[in-house]
Amino acid sequence: MERKVSVYPFPFGTRVFMHRNGVIREAEYRGMRIKDTGICGNNVDTEHIFWFGSKLGEEKFKVSMPIYKTAEDAAQETNPVQYEVLNIESFSLKYLPYLVWDGIQLCGWLWDGSRPVKRATREPLRVCKIYGGKVTFVDYSGNEYYAEHFRRFYQTAKQCREANKPKIVMLDEEGDDFAKQKHDEFYAYVKHHCPGFEDKIEWEYFQAYKTMPWNLSQQVKFWSNYGIAFKELVYDI
Repeated sequence: MERKVSVYPFPFGTRVFMHRNGVIREAEYRGMRIKDTGICGNNVDTEHIFWFGSKLGEEKFKVSMPIYKTAEDAAQETNPVQYEVLNIESFSLKYLPYLVWDGIQLCGWLWDGSRPVKRATREPLRVCKIYGGKVTFVDYSGNEYYAEHFRRFYQTAKQCREANKPKIVMLDEEGDDFAKQKHDEFYAYVKHHCPGFEDKIEWEYFQAYKTMPWNLSQQVKFWSNYGIAFKELVYDI
């Protein structure tokens, strides 16, 4: 069964009215807390946070609590606010940055160099809290993470693809890149084993697909044949 979240059709900061302890009280909608219950087939547990002023502070309610836009409606108990029900993914795209809750886990899209790939977060997240314009996630151990911690993710493959450019390697370029890499490796190899001779390498005798010791032996032959003097040259081949 698809998991769903119940939300109110007004933004955070909206003031509403409700019956509390024998009076009609005005309250400000401050945020919501959504928790994965871990129960298959059930909706996630959703609580909405309202502030009743400095004396009473904040309280959390389910959407079953009747809420009204005006004191008059509350007095007559007419026109209660009708909440909306969103599937968990639609809720994520509307309220969360970076991540999407797919009903099983919180995940997002990452760029692997050539295409978007969907990945779950390393942290096993269970709760998200939206409060004061900020989103906080909580894992199963109670550790909290600000949304910015997951800014490397994208919510959709389209977003990820539009924000990145794939590297395209042509066959000719692949050979050039490989040769350059091997040149750099051999230069470092000679510098380590034969200090001072790295700038005397004769690249005509270098073969990228041969081993480093083999290539060094060819350089030593070249240096010997052409009278390049070296003393106590030590190398491993």
